[in-house]
Amino acid sequence: MSLAASSFGKTETHAYTDGKVTSYISEDKDSDSNVYSKNADLDKETKKTVKAAKDATLVDVVNGKLTMEELVANMSSTELADLVEGGTYDGLSAGSSSSAVIGSQADSVYGAAGETTSNLYNSRYIPNIVLSDGPAGIRITKEYIQYELVGADATFDANQTYYTGTYSWSGMNYTEKAIANETEFKKLLADGEKLYTTDNTKYYQYCTAMPIGTLLAQAWDPAVIEEVGRAVGTEMLEYGVTSWLAPGMNIHRNPLCGRNFEYYSEDPLISGEAAASETKGVQTKADGTYSGIGVTLKHFAFNNQEQQRMGSNSVVSERAAREIYLKGFEIGVEEAQPDYIMSSYNMVNGYPTFENYGLLTTMLRDEWGFEGFVMTDWYSISRVNGANKGKNVQGLLMWAGNDCEMPGGNVKNMLTALNTDKTLRLGDLQKSAVNMLNVIAKSAVFENMLDKLATSDDAVTAAEAKQAKAILTKNKAQKVLDDLGYESKEDAAVKAQIAAAEKAKAEAEAAAKAAKAEADAAKAEAASANAKLEKNAFKAKKATVKKVTGKSKAAVVKVKKVKGADGYQVQYSKKANFKSAKKANTKKLNVTLKKLSKGSKYYVRVRAYKTINGQKVYTKYSAKKTVKVK
Repeated sequence: MSLAASSFGKTETHAYTDGKVTSYISEDKDSDSNVYSKNADLDKETKKTVKAAKDATLVDVVNGKLTMEELVANMSSTELADLVEGGTYDGLSAGSSSSAVIGSQADSVYGAAGETTSNLYNSRYIPNIVLSDGPAGIRITKEYIQYELVGADATFDANQTYYTGTYSWSGMNYTEKAIANETEFKKLLADGEKLYTTDNTKYYQYCTAMPIGTLLAQAWDPAVIEEVGRAVGTEMLEYGVTSWLAPGMNIHRNPLCGRNFEYYSEDPLISGEAAASETKGVQTKADGTYSGIGVTLKHFAFNNQEQQRMGSNSVVSERAAREIYLKGFEIGVEEAQPDYIMSSYNMVNGYPTFENYGLLTTMLRDEWGFEGFVMTDWYSISRVNGANKGKNVQGLLMWAGNDCEMPGGNVKNMLTALNTDKTLRLGDLQKSAVNMLNVIAKSAVFENMLDKLATSDDAVTAAEAKQAKAILTKNKAQKVLDDLGYESKEDAAVKAQIAAAEKAKAEAEAAAKAAKAEADAAKAEAASANAKLEKNAFKAKKATVKKVTGKSKAAVVKVKKVKGADGYQVQYSKKANFKSAKKANTKKLNVTLKKLSKGSKYYVRVRAYKTINGQKVYTKYSAKKTVKVK
C-alpha cells in the first residue's frame, strides 16, 4: 500500500483570536462606553470609536442605519449586563398582561426553562426569547392556571384572593396570602412583594412525545431525523419557544449515565450526523428558509456522567477529546450551524468548561466557525469549582466565550466585574451581546415584534418595522439560493419571493423616508416659528449703561444684565451721532475701553446680543452716556 500527498485532504488553516477583543466606544461623551474608555486599561483591548446613536434600536441595525457593534457601543453597561444575564425571568411576570410592552405582552411561555430579558423590549426593540427544555420534544407545563401580577398602583379588593409566587425548577409555585386591609396591601407592594391574582381558568399546552435521542440514532436515516426536528419546530412556533434546549449529544461512555437516553450514541460520527439532521429540521422550513427558531447542542463538553456532574473533573487527552468527545459537536456545527450551544457543569482537566477559552472560542468559533451564542447550563456559576471557586467569575465567562448566563439574575456581579474589579473587559461584554443580538435579530419572535410595530400609530415606526420585515424576508430567501449554489427552474419561486421582498423593502423605505421628511418639515417649521418668536422677544429687551468712569486714557463701562443675553457690544465715539464709532464686545457686565484720547469727551452706548438658530440677534442701543477721559 502506498500513500501520496493527493491521498490526504488540504491542510486547514485558522485565524485564531488569541484573546484579542475590540471595545467599541461611542462618540457620545455621556455614554458608558465613552466613560469606560477614559478609565480602563485599553492596552488589553483594541479601541474603536463609532458614531453616537443614543436611542438606536435593533430595528435600526436590520434597516442598515448602523452596525450591531455601533448599537452595543451606545447601550448602557446595565443594558448589556441585563441582556447577557438572562434578565427578568421568574416563570410568569415577564409575559403577564400587566407588563408594559408593545402590543399587549412580550412572548412568554408558562413552564419554560427560562428566557432572556424583556427590559429592552420597548427601549431598544430587543424582544425576549423563550428557552424550553427537552429532550424528547419540548417540555413545558401541559396544563396550568394563569396568575396575573398585581400592578404597583392597584387598590385592595376585600373579595379578591391574593397569592405570592416563588420560582423553582418545576415552575412557579403560588401560595395564598391573607391580607387584612388596604394599608397592609399597600405596604406589601411598597416593600416590593409580588402579589398575584387568578380567575382559576385552566389553560392547556400539550406537546408531542418525540422519540428519544438513542432511538433516533438507531434509525440510521438522516432524512427521518430531520423530519422529527421539523415536527418539534412546528410545536415550538405554535407555543412561542425560540430555543429548544436539545439535542443532548454527549458520548455514551458509561452505561450508568442517567441521561444516556437523551444522547445519540457511543459513536461520534453517528452523534454528529444525527444532531446535524435534527438541527436542520428545527431551524429550516420545508422550503429551505430559516424558521426563526433554533436548537441548543449540549452539554459542551465531556459531560458523560450524571453522578456529581456539577463538580466532576473529566481528565482527557487532546487526541481523545478531538476524535471522540468533541467530534460530534464539530460535525453538528459545521454541517448545520445551530443557533445555540450550552456549556456544561463539569471541569475538564481541572478547569470548568464554562470558563474554558480554548473550548468555547478557539475550537468552537475559530476552528469550527460557530456563529450563534453560547449559554451556561442552569446555575453553573453558583457551582464553580477549581482555582476560581468562590470568586466573581463573570469576567471569565465573557472572556472564555460564554455569551449568556442562565437563568441569569447576576447583573450586579457583572457590573462589579466591569467597573470595580476590572476583571471584565467591555469588549468581551459587547462581543457577547453582539453574538446574542445576531441570533435574536433573525428569530421568529423578532419578526412577531415587527408585526406589532407595523401597526403603530406612529407612521415612522410602522414604516421602519415594515422595512425591516421586508429585509429579513429577502435575506432568508437569498440564503436558500446561496445554499443551493446554482440557479435552476426550481429557483424561480424563490427569486419571485426575493423580488417581492425587494419591492416591499423599496416601498417601505420610501414610506419611511416620506414619513420622516414630513416629520422633519413639521419640526423645522415649528423650530422656525419658535426662533422668530424668540428673536422678536429678545430684540424688545432693553440694554442699559449703568455707569461710565473716566480713567487715564481709558474708561470703564458697566452695563446692566439682560436676561438670556450671550454678551454685550459697547459703542463709543467722540461724536454724539456716533459717526466713526468703535465697538468693544464683552461677555462680562463691565469692559475697559483703552487707548482713548487724553482729556477728550466720549459718548457711550450699549446693546445686548444672543445667538439664535445660528444668527446673532441684537437689542436696540441704550441711551447714550458721556464720560471725560483723564
